[in-house]
Amino acid sequence: MRLYGKVFVYHVIAAQKRAEELSEQGIISIACPRYSNGIGQVLRFSFKSIWHLMKNERAGDEVVLIGSTFVSFVGIALWIYRTVLFKNIKIITWIRSIAVQELSVRSPYIAKVAGVFEYVLLGMSDKVIMNGHDTYAFYADKYHLRGKAFTVENAVPNDELFSVCPISEEKVYIDIAYTGRYSSAKGFEIYLESVKRFVANNPVSNIRFHCYGHGPLADLIDVDLVVDHGKYTPEKIIAILEQTDIVVFFNKSGIAAGVSHSLLETMAAARGIIAWDNKIHNQVCDEKMAYLVPENDIDNLVKIYEDICNNRQNLVKKAVAARRCAEGYSILNHIRKFIGIVRE
Repeated sequence: MRLYGKVFVYHVIAAQKRAEELSEQGIISIACPRYSNGIGQVLRFSFKSIWHLMKNERAGDEVVLIGSTFVSFVGIALWIYRTVLFKNIKIITWIRSIAVQELSVRSPYIAKVAGVFEYVLLGMSDKVIMNGHDTYAFYADKYHLRGKAFTVENAVPNDELFSVCPISEEKVYIDIAYTGRYSSAKGFEIYLESVKRFVANNPVSNIRFHCYGHGPLADLIDVDLVVDHGKYTPEKIIAILEQTDIVVFFNKSGIAAGVSHSLLETMAAARGIIAWDNKIHNQVCDEKMAYLVPENDIDNLVKIYEDICNNRQNLVKKAVAARRCAEGYSILNHIRKFIGIVRE
């Protein structure tokens, strides 16, 4: 059943392949060029999107704003437009993370200004969707959203992940990897410190450490201890997981939020998981499917590495349980939840 006559996507221009995918699905893509200046990017994207939204608007439209800060100008302008002209448009904001907390790590001033626009946008939105229970808990009470706030967890983005061969118990080395942005919010420096302590205590072991990504903390990498594979594209995720036995997740409480796509991908691929035991991760993971470590406890983390060296069967058992859990986060379930919310 087709729910929408037309689907428009307003976005900052990305990879050519992604634009082609949108076109193949019959989606009308309206792209804004990418600029190096962050504020300039927000303004250019906002003006272009607002102009085309007003030009393409039809009665009964549902506008889904992905995020709560970058798109705030668009949402506020759209609310004013529909209020003044009595337009029948539904505004839905879909929060992907605790954006203001992430911004505060880079610039407290920008975060404060963004927080004001976020507050206004969420107040004007007809419905607000969160991508995890931790995100919901943060926003629902702070911005008085109960009654119009809902949770739709992220989904496993590629069914091919379920076909990745399970971890081999016969493999000589165990490969542990960090994937994503090399930043404090993601705990990258803690990962590097844990590797340093482990190698100091265990100069000879069957563990190899890797990192895939890029970011401001790249200069901290000791190439003698960690193999830096650099920036990667989404198309390479399956190849990375095929070469990896365990992925670490050190997202910090109060900054990162939501059910991580990377975590779901790792689960679907039947890979081992080492994660902080906090609200971000344990809304999905438990001890049956992951090694959960008290947040920032590097000594305990090193002990986990040592335990894995000596007990690979436990690693394999947890990875299999993680894949079973990931089956509940299908794209179909994701879509059904979304439709149930916007059409209720």
